[in-house]
Amino acid sequence: MRKKAITKKKVSKKANSVRTTNAYNIKKAKSAYEKKVGQLSTLMALSTILNSTLEQKEVRKRAIEAATRLTESEVGSLLLVDEEKNELFFEVALGEKGEKVKEIRLRMGEGIAGWVAKTGEPVIIDDVQNDPRFFKDADKKSSFVTRNMMCVPVKSEGRVIGVLQAINKLKGGKFTKDDLEGFISLADQVAIAIEKSRLYQELRD
Repeated sequence: MRKKAITKKKVSKKANSVRTTNAYNIKKAKSAYEKKVGQLSTLMALSTILNSTLEQKEVRKRAIEAATRLTESEVGSLLLVDEEKNELFFEVALGEKGEKVKEIRLRMGEGIAGWVAKTGEPVIIDDVQNDPRFFKDADKKSSFVTRNMMCVPVKSEGRVIGVLQAINKLKGGKFTKDDLEGFISLADQVAIAIEKSRLYQELRD
């Protein structure tokens, strides 16, 4: 009888453990789903904002605002490719030291942004300061400390025309694969908006 009682107790304890695990997994899945839906909703809203103007400077400024909002990051930047010089330049860099950062130019392949532009591959870096690709001059000029970063290519018809960066996840967090997925989708929208604004400028000139 005692052995049966012990067995029932073990079974009951195991069942409770399974129920607790299942409840946790369901809650986790629900949270991930809600975050995904929220991200898609934000992306759609930002896409509308991006495409509501054809002025080049405004499009590029909105691209950065969209990047920081979507990825919940401290700052963002948009670098464009200078095809004649084979360099990247900071077209838009938000923040107090933005103008200083805009003086910087990177050779193709130089820095994390240069690497992304050259390879066409997106990247998440959790510890930027210890990444050998990191270009430290940007931090020195801006007096800003880059902790982590997400960097994606902006492509038009398979050609890299720029690089979009999200820097320092808010609340000390880390960028995730879901963040990267949404950021890549945003970069596609940014590419369309930039090319549309360029065409509009050419026709106007």
